Amino acid sequence: MPAEKRQEFLESLTSLTATDEWGLCRKMLFEDVGDDTLFCWMGDCDSKRDIDAFMQSDTFRALRGAARVLGTLEELRIVEDRTELESSESE
Repeated sequence: MPAEKRQEFLESLTSLTATDEWGLCRKMLFEDVGDDTLFCWMGDCDSKRDIDAFMQSDTFRALRGAARVLGTLEELRIVEDRTELESSESE
């Protein structure tokens, strides 16, 4: 992300993730210590239904758009906690 777009990106991210309407119980933003224009944003959802709803939302589309307009979107990854799924299935 170009250095001049850094603040605009941070403001957009803060604004777009201000609510928890899709069950995002925790949102984290990491910044590379060696490059203050490189970020990693992570959201932790309570259920697969919540992540699916979030990924279909206007907010998610806006976040992806902001990353593309203000820099580049390098990777999008969804990780499932199998341990948690297995324990909830056995209950």
